[in-house]
Amino acid sequence: MRHLLWLPLFLLVGCASSPQDHWLGPDKAKHFVVSAALASAATAASHSQSATTRAQFGIGLTLQIGLGKEALDSRPGGSGWSWRDLAWDLAGALCGYSLAEQAR
Repeated sequence: MRHLLWLPLFLLVGCASSPQDHWLGPDKAKHFVVSAALASAATAASHSQSATTRAQFGIGLTLQIGLGKEALDSRPGGSGWSWRDLAWDLAGALCGYSLAEQAR
């Protein structure tokens, strides 16, 4: 979880995103919901592990998928890299992880 301390720096860098990439754009809810579902499922799947391992697996796997999506978007013809999309991915991952932990 210490790696999340870097988030404010990444968000500041993300403020230099393209003008078309709005914080509340139509795709942001999709990023949040899909990330929440992935993190919740991954956290639940690792139910027999320690709390730290569940967090690393649930949140980590979700963010890796989000980073992969942004890498695909950054290719020629893609919509471009979006730190804001990743911020919504992180918010969804944290929410999904929290919901799965509360359901334990």
